[in-house]
Amino acid sequence: MTRLIAVLTLFGAAMLTGCSGHVGDTAKQLEDLGSRLAAVEASLADTKAAFSKAVSDQATASAALQDVIDQLRAELTAAEGAWPDPATMSESRLAGVPVSSSSSDAAIMDVLRRNIRASNDEDVAAYMATMHPSSPGYEATEAALLEIVRVYDLSYTLERADVVAVSEDEAAISFVLVTRRVSGPAFMDNRIAGTMNLRKYRGEWKIYDQTLDHVESLP
Repeated sequence: MTRLIAVLTLFGAAMLTGCSGHVGDTAKQLEDLGSRLAAVEASLADTKAAFSKAVSDQATASAALQDVIDQLRAELTAAEGAWPDPATMSESRLAGVPVSSSSSDAAIMDVLRRNIRASNDEDVAAYMATMHPSSPGYEATEAALLEIVRVYDLSYTLERADVVAVSEDEAAISFVLVTRRVSGPAFMDNRIAGTMNLRKYRGEWKIYDQTLDHVESLP
């Protein structure tokens, strides 16, 4: 009887040890599952954050584009009267014809050429490279351009341009620019006359801002 009890005791101990091993394996599996679940949740959170940022960036770009359109409409309404006297503007079409014998003027006009070329190439980085980093409209311009090249294919033609003022660190270009829609949703083809103001940045001329003197809607 004593032996039987001892055998049963040993058998019970073995069973408990076996159960403990199974319980330990199950706990480890649950721990691993919990770690995987946490990793999935973290990845999902990152995906949601990235999606939210993309939506926010898209909304910002769309708002910037709408601001540009609204500004153009407002200036179209406000800019009345005759076009600037052609005698006050250069006859050069900026097609490789020197606009001035001044090396300073040539450097200034080169910035405008590169700006128009970047616009037609839809190269936002090249366009922004012609902008002054301290320009008050730098970020809004970049956001608007990104949205414009996404939605439209536009053609830009510089009809007239002339350096009208130059100092050591500032310059001004009088210009006439035609913009037409090649493809994309409804767009107001237009001709604008205005003044582009440039400032030097690290020794190079950059476009700081511009003012519009006249806006004409084109058929």
